[in-house]
Amino acid sequence: MHTPYLLNLASPDPEISRKSTAGLLDSLNRAGMLGASCVVTHMGSHKGSGAEAGIRQICRSVDTALKRSDPSVTLLLENSAGSGDSMGALFEEIRSILNCTVHWGKRVGICLDTAHAWGAGYNLSSAEAVEETIGLFSTLVGIDNLKLVHLNDTKIPLGTRRDRHANIGGGFIGEEGFSAIVNHPALARLAGIIETPGRPEGEENDLDIMKRLRMT
Repeated sequence: MHTPYLLNLASPDPEISRKSTAGLLDSLNRAGMLGASCVVTHMGSHKGSGAEAGIRQICRSVDTALKRSDPSVTLLLENSAGSGDSMGALFEEIRSILNCTVHWGKRVGICLDTAHAWGAGYNLSSAEAVEETIGLFSTLVGIDNLKLVHLNDTKIPLGTRRDRHANIGGGFIGEEGFSAIVNHPALARLAGIIETPGRPEGEENDLDIMKRLRMT
């Protein structure tokens, strides 16, 4: 499951924070009722209050929601492209958030969105680039914390801190990059979710491409 996109767990506004935390709790409990193992959420924006304040607010919201939610459901924090004041673009920032939720153990993990990572400046367009980026993630965040991958190509140049998904092979990451991603030893065991635009021609879909690349 994915939480509603309106949630802002990092907001300095008390009312928005309260509603966002309540929305997160609702998603976690709904996931439990549906038998879903994980809920993915964006971390939100600190809205000018600063990254440190944003991290503290995210951790407070996570604590509140997890204390009252179904203990069988894992919360996965999704990385961002870094536009505006959004949180979780840099691996170092993600590590800081995990540090303040470490007492929850395996109930908190990370969902890595490939298009967001690219927007934040992490190259994924070749085998060498994927190896370097995953190595950096492993060092700074910890590969054991990675539980899910959102497999999306991107329409925007590397490091421009924007989020515009493209069809697999139709963007800057390209088929070479996705072949390296889905066949990387640290990622091949993980579930992947495609969140790409539709293909008007209807002849070739992104899932078919990913299956072909996974078999190489």
